[in-house]
Amino acid sequence: MKLAIDASSLIDGGGLTHIKEILNSSNSFIKFDEIHVFGSSNLLDQLPSKEIIHKHNHSLLDKSLFYRSIWKLFRFERELRRMNPDVLLIPSSIYFGSFRPYVAISQNLLPFEFKELIRYKFSIFTLKLLLIRFFQKYTFRRASGVIFLTNYSKNKVLSIIGDDISNTTVIPHGFRSCPNQSLQKNIKKRAYFNLLYVSRIDVYKHQRSVAKAVFRLNEEGIKVRLTLVGPSYKKYLAELSKDIEIYNSSSKCIEYIGPDKYENIDQYYLTADGFIFASSCENQPIILLEAMSFGLPIASSSLGPMPEVLGENAVYFNPYDFKSTKKAILDLVTINNLDPKKYNLKYSWSMCANDTFSYLSKIGSNYKY
Repeated sequence: MKLAIDASSLIDGGGLTHIKEILNSSNSFIKFDEIHVFGSSNLLDQLPSKEIIHKHNHSLLDKSLFYRSIWKLFRFERELRRMNPDVLLIPSSIYFGSFRPYVAISQNLLPFEFKELIRYKFSIFTLKLLLIRFFQKYTFRRASGVIFLTNYSKNKVLSIIGDDISNTTVIPHGFRSCPNQSLQKNIKKRAYFNLLYVSRIDVYKHQRSVAKAVFRLNEEGIKVRLTLVGPSYKKYLAELSKDIEIYNSSSKCIEYIGPDKYENIDQYYLTADGFIFASSCENQPIILLEAMSFGLPIASSSLGPMPEVLGENAVYFNPYDFKSTKKAILDLVTINNLDPKKYNLKYSWSMCANDTFSYLSKIGSNYKY
């Protein structure tokens, strides 16, 4: 069997990590003899070099969204007709072409969470999210199959676009084994609690509330240092930066590192004492899974799929409520009965890859032309 993957829209984030991990983790690829990946030269360079994987690039795929869209509308369809794969995978959840069968992956829940969407008010970004919502609804309704990452995201999306979509399945992201986890046990006792938050700096991630809570705790004598790592939504970062400047004028308790490469993130986990995740809109956050795999105690938002992912062994809080956020951080610092060994770490990237390719081969085999 032959599989084609349209990775033309994967620039960074969870979608890119997902493709890299499942292509790295699966040895059999179930029934596929060929896997053809279309994407930018930067993305293709990050994919594993295996005999079964064929990488396809075009100059348009290394340019802006406009040019990538031109390629997708015109060049890609010709490539598919020439190649004639058994099934097409769309990780970006948006596809307008005529090729069948195709399977879409639901990876962006923000367009379907109206309460979060309106946080961006009357802006270009709000319009973009509304367009993405329309395009994804169109794509899912025409798909031969749809992969969701959590039951929460499946129920949320289907409640909006209708539950009459056939051949849906839930395949979570996998866990990555923590390298040198033993190093974490040898960290010297510090005078402060090192709290880590790795995620995009954005409105629905609530970093401003977390930063304020950390500042207030330091004022009360609870020594907590917050490290923020991740890319940013510029407008929200500007507001957060002003807050940090004020807070750090009296107490050097917050540091924003900025974005860093995925392979460099380990160093932050290994030097952290705890992890916080304050997002109010997620599909299935890979970053949260990473923190779990490194055995960090976690204070997490109680919204979305977070309880489904974390289970009972976390400190939960309402990210809309500053007092709730502050109390959760204090509990994380002072409570010693959290046991990260109880995290459900059974679902590996290898299992994710095998389940994904098994599902794709089933769709490709059963499709009637």
